Amino acid sequence: MRIIAAGTGSALKLTNDQRTRLKGFLVNDHKKALDEHFGRVNTWRQAIRSYQGDSDEPDNHWRPFAGAPRVQITVAAEIQDTVVSQVEDLIFQVHPPLTVRPRKDDYDDAAAAVQELVDHGVDSGFWNFEQGVKRGTIDWAQLGTVIGYVPFTKTVRVTDVRKVVTMGPHISVVAPEHFILPAGADKDIQQAKFCTMRTFMSKNELKLRKAINKWVIDDAAGSDQDSMVTKDRKSAAGLGGGGYTENKVTVGQTWCYFDLNGDGIEADLKVTWNMLTGGIMKAAYNDTNWRPFVLECYQDRGHVYAGVGVPEMVMGYEKAVTEIINNHIWNMELSNTKAYTGPSEAMQEVTDMYPGKYLPNDTNQPVTPLDMGQVNASAVQAATMILSMARERVGVQSLSAPMKSASRTPGISMLSMLQQANRRFTHPFNNMRNFCGQLVMQCLYRIQEEVRGVDRDDFDDDPLIQKIISILGEEKAMLVINLMKQSEVELSDALDIQLVVSSVSVNRESDRQSLVQLTTQVVPLYWNAKKELAQFLAMPPFHGADKVAENANTVLDKLFVKVIKTFDQVSDSRAMIISLDDIKMAQQADQMMGQLQQGQAQGAPPQNGAAPPQGGILQ
Repeated sequence: MRIIAAGTGSALKLTNDQRTRLKGFLVNDHKKALDEHFGRVNTWRQAIRSYQGDSDEPDNHWRPFAGAPRVQITVAAEIQDTVVSQVEDLIFQVHPPLTVRPRKDDYDDAAAAVQELVDHGVDSGFWNFEQGVKRGTIDWAQLGTVIGYVPFTKTVRVTDVRKVVTMGPHISVVAPEHFILPAGADKDIQQAKFCTMRTFMSKNELKLRKAINKWVIDDAAGSDQDSMVTKDRKSAAGLGGGGYTENKVTVGQTWCYFDLNGDGIEADLKVTWNMLTGGIMKAAYNDTNWRPFVLECYQDRGHVYAGVGVPEMVMGYEKAVTEIINNHIWNMELSNTKAYTGPSEAMQEVTDMYPGKYLPNDTNQPVTPLDMGQVNASAVQAATMILSMARERVGVQSLSAPMKSASRTPGISMLSMLQQANRRFTHPFNNMRNFCGQLVMQCLYRIQEEVRGVDRDDFDDDPLIQKIISILGEEKAMLVINLMKQSEVELSDALDIQLVVSSVSVNRESDRQSLVQLTTQVVPLYWNAKKELAQFLAMPPFHGADKVAENANTVLDKLFVKVIKTFDQVSDSRAMIISLDDIKMAQQADQMMGQLQQGQAQGAPPQNGAAPPQGGILQ
């Protein structure tokens, strides 16, 4: 729970003492964080090389003969691709992929309007949701850690015929090796002492930032070092090496809590600084209500922000099966070739061993072939067993082919078995679900921060406000804008955004079964109970029956809302509540229509004075 009060509104002006202490804090704490970061970076490098199939063995690694081939078995790549494909299918097979739910009845209408805004931002691609999530799933599965970054961007492009202005939140993914948290920090970025996004800029880019953002770059110096993980990424993609490369400046953008005045009250700051020299380029108060980052893991580690990815899980298995398979290949080559022995006068050679080698002897025996190896199938069996263990370690074996069932197994029973088999992925897939929901929540935070900075008198001239109105219409747009401008409640307290997918077993068939169950079992029971309560209110059978019916109606509505919330296909459960007043009006209308039809059937003149139909019956 957070309580926000208005600040002074004055810009930050650092004294010399404050600047010195802030610089010391940044340099010292980042040195500790980078020391801890080193081991994690090596693990990520191994994961990338493992996926690509690059061997970690040195060139002089032992081989049984010269030119013996060596193959890296990419167990991690096979399993990772299966997991990534499955999670993308689960996220993007449902439309819309995200659901906005109000936390209180007061925000029902506003939540419905925000739902339309979210659908537009996701479907149109303006928020870069699909591309950001797809890139994020790679880091999520491969490195075990994914970091989303959602700033509010504005670009202006001019041609000879038009000027295009693009604005709004934009989802991107930060490479984990370029994101730094304090030593021992956990996943909660909002509570961390600091978080730093590391970027690399050329001298020209720094000069542009100096002109636009008023950076101080007098002491900005570049480094000839580059991230080893970045080098491995480029090398794996065939992009490394060759050509002139400029030494770029390592710029850190740090969001931190720092006690500027020494009074025990920490200021929420955003500091841009040179990570090589420690020089502060710009320091200001944080201009966002929430730090614009979302961090999630594939498999969480206790008390550490970095998670465990698929390659790290199967790294030992991959090394073992690689050695076994390579030895099996070498054995096959040796089994199909011969070495020879004979008189020493026949040939003189060096002592290296290779297929077809001649081994001289002094026994004067004729040249005799020697077997260099024997066919052995145990290597294949061992490799198969290790591969099965690797898939079980991750759980992908159950994900791909959960189990076989008899032809008479009912569909709902089979769905239950699928859910049981795939519970291994509940934790990582739920992390990705939270990641997607928080990304969109960050997009709404960025819009809210811009909306709060606009006075109501300036709505007609503000391009963002007018864009929201053009998307939603004036009535719904004002619901969204009024909600975002409220100061007594935070957006996260009013709305909850969730990914529709709730587990690995959710797919179109299960959605269809859930909807059938909703329409054939839940809603009819609710409707019949409502009608009976309406009759009790219209004609109480005993004194006080109307009050009992009203209390029962309240309990029934609460129970119905709880049941409806278990169906992910329903975005607004309260909108499905049926009012007793509407039922009573419908019953009265039915009674009046029945009396009218009965009177016309008996030849009675209609109440409006028109002539009765010919024959005295209703035509």
